[in-house]
Amino acid sequence: MQARHLVIPFALAILVGMTPYKAKAESAWQKPEVKQCDMGPGDECNLEVTCPADKPYVSSGGGGMPSAEPKVNSVGITMNLPVSENTWRVRWKNLSPDQSAQAKVAVRVKCSDDAAEAGWK
Repeated sequence: MQARHLVIPFALAILVGMTPYKAKAESAWQKPEVKQCDMGPGDECNLEVTCPADKPYVSSGGGGMPSAEPKVNSVGITMNLPVSENTWRVRWKNLSPDQSAQAKVAVRVKCSDDAAEAGWK
């Protein structure tokens, strides 16, 4: 009688153990990449960030400008998007017709190990 009580749970454990299990997708924000840009009137500054090999799919990202000299509002983001499955690009442009600017720019991306979770499939 006791043997029957052990066989059924053991059989269920084997069945559950044989069931295919898909691991949950892993995604993580990467450390920001920072770049110093010297831009003359109309010049652009590009910063591309590529996801690491263990999380090769970019799922989201964005850029910012922590500082600019002189303190002018002529530097703006003109591109902020993924350019491939693993790369995000942000572009800034000095929109001033006559003034140069030095900008410190930064880009941060979220990368995933699953293309579907990142929106690529």
